[in-house]
Amino acid sequence: FISSFSFSSIDTVAEPRYSLALTEVKDQIVSGACWAFAAMATLEVCLAKKNIPVKKLSEKHLLNWANQEITGWHIPLSSGLPQNYYADMGYFVSGKGPVCSTQVPYNILNTKYDKSKGCTDPLYSIRGIKHVNTDISSIKDAVATYGAVASSYVLSANKGHAVSIIGWNDNNQSWLIKDSGSTPCGYHYLPYSSKFIYCYTITDIEPYSNNEKIYQHDYYGYTTELSTQ
Repeated sequence: FISSFSFSSIDTVAEPRYSLALTEVKDQIVSGACWAFAAMATLEVCLAKKNIPVKKLSEKHLLNWANQEITGWHIPLSSGLPQNYYADMGYFVSGKGPVCSTQVPYNILNTKYDKSKGCTDPLYSIRGIKHVNTDISSIKDAVATYGAVASSYVLSANKGHAVSIIGWNDNNQSWLIKDSGSTPCGYHYLPYSSKFIYCYTITDIEPYSNNEKIYQHDYYGYTTELSTQ
């Protein structure tokens, strides 16, 4: 599943260029689920950067969790809103995930929360998440330090798209991204000039231990966003 590359094996100009591991790019199939795929792609690369054994992680488990009735998120699979990254981070720090994709496989026909999958033990404990400024230098620093950056950028008027940035190429002034929503899905370049809506990375990860306890004051999730515009 993991293919390892040295920094000099792909490009000899940008320094550093790409993440230590290039992992499978998964096809989201339908529009609107890119935020979940970008989150899991970023986590998989961050795990590899820390030399933690990586399994294919379940986007469906995150999508299920974000659409359940008991946490207040109510985000359907097809809701490709830029602010869905709040759900990413809520999921990661909730202690409910991530889980392996073999436990909760991706199924676009089932968009409702599956209670039978809610008690699956997570594989990892995510202990640190960091917002990344959207300037070129900050994103480069985060990729070099942590492995990848989950990002959403303006695709067109009133429409955004989420990807995972795993490297860059100064020769063509672009980011190397994992893109689950392109046709075909795969590794692509995104210009430095792209207007980002948000960027974040995962800074601290450990294998899950059932000896841990998480205490949260407010377990209800983000429900909406207010704007004066």
